[in-house]
Amino acid sequence: MKEKPFLIFLVISLLLMPLPGMSEENQNRVMNDSTFLEDGKKYFAQGNFQEALHQWQKAETSEISLETEDQKYVLNMLRGEAYRRLGQYQEAAKYFNQVLQEAQNGNDVVIVTQTLDKLGAMAFELGDSDEALKFLSEGLRLAREGGHSSSVAGLLNSRGNVLTSLGRNNEALGAYTEAATLAGKNDNTELEVIALINSVKAASQEQLLENSEDRLDLAFQKIDSLSDDYGKVNGLLTVGIFYSALDAQKTKPNQGKRAYDELAVGRQEGQRGVRVVAGGGPQELDEVVVTPDSDFTWPSFRGNENAEQASKKSLRLRAFETLEKAKNMAQEIGDRRGEAYALGHLGHLYEENKQYEDALTLTRQAVVKSQKAVATESLFQWHWQTARILRAKGDLDAASQAYRRAIAALQPIRNEVSIAYQAKKANFRDGVGRMYFELADLLLTRAKGQSGGDAGPEYLIEARNTIEGFKAAELQDYFQENCVQPSQTLTETLTTISPNTAILYPILLRDRIELIANFPSGLRQYTVKVDEKELTKVAREFRVQLQQPTNEKFHESAKQLYHWLIKPVELDLERENIQTLVFVPDGALRSIPIAALSDGNQYLIEKYATAVTPGVTLTDPKPLNRGNINVLSLGITEAVQGFPALPNVGKELEALKGMYQGKQLLNEDFVVSNMRQELQNEDYNIVHIASHGLVESNVENTFVLAHDEKITMDRLAELVGLFRFRKAPLELLTLSACETAAGDDRAALGLAGVAVKAGARSALATLWFINDVVASDLIQEFYWQLKNPALSKARALQLAQIKILENTAYRHPNFWSPFLLINNWL
Repeated sequence: MKEKPFLIFLVISLLLMPLPGMSEENQNRVMNDSTFLEDGKKYFAQGNFQEALHQWQKAETSEISLETEDQKYVLNMLRGEAYRRLGQYQEAAKYFNQVLQEAQNGNDVVIVTQTLDKLGAMAFELGDSDEALKFLSEGLRLAREGGHSSSVAGLLNSRGNVLTSLGRNNEALGAYTEAATLAGKNDNTELEVIALINSVKAASQEQLLENSEDRLDLAFQKIDSLSDDYGKVNGLLTVGIFYSALDAQKTKPNQGKRAYDELAVGRQEGQRGVRVVAGGGPQELDEVVVTPDSDFTWPSFRGNENAEQASKKSLRLRAFETLEKAKNMAQEIGDRRGEAYALGHLGHLYEENKQYEDALTLTRQAVVKSQKAVATESLFQWHWQTARILRAKGDLDAASQAYRRAIAALQPIRNEVSIAYQAKKANFRDGVGRMYFELADLLLTRAKGQSGGDAGPEYLIEARNTIEGFKAAELQDYFQENCVQPSQTLTETLTTISPNTAILYPILLRDRIELIANFPSGLRQYTVKVDEKELTKVAREFRVQLQQPTNEKFHESAKQLYHWLIKPVELDLERENIQTLVFVPDGALRSIPIAALSDGNQYLIEKYATAVTPGVTLTDPKPLNRGNINVLSLGITEAVQGFPALPNVGKELEALKGMYQGKQLLNEDFVVSNMRQELQNEDYNIVHIASHGLVESNVENTFVLAHDEKITMDRLAELVGLFRFRKAPLELLTLSACETAAGDDRAALGLAGVAVKAGARSALATLWFINDVVASDLIQEFYWQLKNPALSKARALQLAQIKILENTAYRHPNFWSPFLLINNWL
């Protein structure tokens, strides 16, 4: 099984259920067979899975024997569960599959169904919902046929988790409700509580807020009957957090939705076993000054009751009391991680209540407790919370330091956090990404100064670097791997390599747009009084208008966007003699062609060569070597796999053959095996693919069409990645017939990351599918201009686009503007 970090959809308690199918008496008999086994059970109950495994390993190496199959099942199931919670999935799968095989051989249906439940939950945690549903459906079939209602309850709870992640909330609510009912009938209070808590999100997503509140109240009542252990702390934490999220949803709907979304990045991630090197980074203990526990007096918490709520405690006050109870219990049983989470979320409640001194004390305590518990999965959250509180208090220096600590603490676990956001179909930028933008906002505010004078260069440099850091993190989130390794030195060297180039960062903030322009002479800042919502609206309208070649309404949008993005820097562009504009777009700006912006008289492309990059630090800044260009051109003219024919592709590839040396694979010759063979055996520096392609928000659905199959982005990166091990890397990857969906900013991010993922210095691709004749003519002109060693790739594309737009039949930007030069423009 593929090894990935631990993932859970609904925070904390989803996995915390006793091993079904085994009586408490049997479990106790097994675990009391030795001190090692008993100690392992104790550590497991505390959430210390690593030590539990260590104790069980000691038992295994001793002469203790397990006499019954039940004993073996319990111990191996516990081992698998411990490894699973530590995120060590290969080890977990080994034990679960061993249990499954033995249970199948012994016709033990209960154990088979419970193991299928574990394997289904694990597949879900790894992001494979389809595989998860297969395991769970088979388990449910067997459990229902055998009349094992306890197993049915557990499987329904797991199925509900998957359905919720797919947005099928009504189905999920039904599964959770039946799971809770069956668990109650079987006196399985822990599972009943878990199913009730899980049902809250599904109900709240359907705006069944009173229903959600009642379910939380019932869960809270039932938690009291559980034994005081790790599971009970988790239950209290989850209920407290959900009370808070439900309060936010009722009082501030937008923040409430965000609160529920962020529950996915919660305590369970600590069970992946994420670690950082002791003493490394900015999160060391001596950096945080905090009031010692023994001297801390709990502040009074201001509830939000009103007359209508006089007979019932407010949601916020219930959240406070539940989290305080979780904190106290965690202290009593030695659950340091649970205590850290309780302190952090209590701090957040005080932050929301604007009781900033108390919020700061609690949050700093959460930082210290997380460090002591090595709870690195939560450390960045509490540093981030500290930063927000300090900024609200007006201490900008300390806030900046806290933001830096938060970002540094996120680095070792960025991939894990990414997967959590992917699983719940949430937007990385609107989640963890806000941390980067909050720091950039603070730095840009300080750079501008209270008087509105010149920008402080040190703040501007850090603001730019912060956004570059976000760009790398966002791309890693999209591709779900660390394929992106930024180099901070490039932002300084590019202005030397490309002296007539300006790099423009439009930073979309809630109340304004900040433009950072990187000129050869240095950085400059421009503030535009338009909020992100308005700019996004116009950008999306512009994209839709451009895709309709008979729609002339695009002119107003083109001028408005030019006014916001280009007009503020126009005079400086002229003074600096800028010839090439490189954009590092954000949000909705990724899905529009910057070249089509207009001042009312000329398109931007008629003034400047343009290029886009997901981040300058992701760019390999070496000019194209024209001395020995060798092109592998691949294309399809025929209708295949349900896609229409591209009759002009043949002419396009023939033209390339006449200009450059290389090899051509057309139609039935363009199959993956032939492509692989060519890339393995020949040194090509340009790969040109003239075939249908689709870029979606989900990288797994992104592909380029070969004659025999769809080449996914991972497969394409694997094929093109062969160049990484050669002296001469791939200079240019061209995808001349791909498209992204209008309004899908994440898909546009994927398009921008094509070159980075594939290991190519540059990519030339289209935002939408266009007229086959025009596409072929433009591509041919681009390659013809590229033969001139005096021209950069950006300049070659500019001349090709201008040639097309000068034809009155094709002056509409629909025909020429969707071609984007991505990454290296030299």
